[in-house]
Amino acid sequence: MKRSSRKFFSSVAICVSLVATLLAPLAAAADLIVADLQGDQVTRHDATTGALIDVLISSADGLDAPTALTVGPGGDIYVSSGATNQVLRYNTSTNTFLGIFASGGGLDAPEGLSFGADGNLYVTSLNTGNVKRYDGTTGAFIDTFTSGGSLVVPEGNVFGPDGNLYVADNLLDEVQRFDGITGAFIDTFVSGPGISGPDIGIIFGPDGNLYVSNLTAGDVTRFNGTTGAFVDVFATTNAGGGAFPEGLAFGPDGNLYVATAGVGVERFDGTSGVFIDTFVSGLDGNDVAFATFVPEPSALWLLVMGASAVVIARRHDRIARS
Repeated sequence: MKRSSRKFFSSVAICVSLVATLLAPLAAAADLIVADLQGDQVTRHDATTGALIDVLISSADGLDAPTALTVGPGGDIYVSSGATNQVLRYNTSTNTFLGIFASGGGLDAPEGLSFGADGNLYVTSLNTGNVKRYDGTTGAFIDTFTSGGSLVVPEGNVFGPDGNLYVADNLLDEVQRFDGITGAFIDTFVSGPGISGPDIGIIFGPDGNLYVSNLTAGDVTRFNGTTGAFVDVFATTNAGGGAFPEGLAFGPDGNLYVATAGVGVERFDGTSGVFIDTFVSGLDGNDVAFATFVPEPSALWLLVMGASAVVIARRHDRIARS
């Protein structure tokens, strides 16, 4: 092989290595997604600074009263459009709005969203007092999943480490548990002290415990993830001026992010629950999540061209000096 060919392939290898190094932090970065209830929009924010990046879905797309959102198995964003009885979808790979994903089946005032181990989407239907199941690929209605129990005003739902479905009831001040395969009622997992007006926010934390946002009490409480026993008041949202906690999400930094009505998003230490700051302000925060977006093709092209130019310039300089 000629020396020039070896130099060429060596330059290509260096370019590939450099581009991979540059792209690594971009591929790993996750942005904060916020459902703005009164603003009828879903916004994307920098996960480090909280600065607004862009608006992903708005009223112009048919979104009306976004109550909850979740990130699907493929990385796409799904949002409940409460006033239109629909679930909308945004593709994070192509950065495009895909329209209506799920509706029908008696869905009335959709609230909490979660994907099950079967890959299907489970949607809390507030006005019918149950949870609906939709095909996770096509969005087609499958069935009314929950049966038994006594759900009256169901809000958030989440699948637990045990594979079962947990549903918060705002009126009954309870978290009810349903079999994750059959949907049959198992028990009232949480009730009594520590729960008052539970809302969209119901998640299992890194410590395995259950965290619940209490709209009436203005706090986030923690319960034993195995027994349902009350552990403590983990965070008080009115410490940051937001008395009405809604959606919850633990971020890549390990801290707890709380969507607060009329404020935006508040951040709390993920271990101690101490208030850190109002991370995003000026929104009517109703739910939060973290999603990873594929960098724009133009950004990738600029990186490739930039890296190539650097390598070629260095090679040219070495040849000139020799």
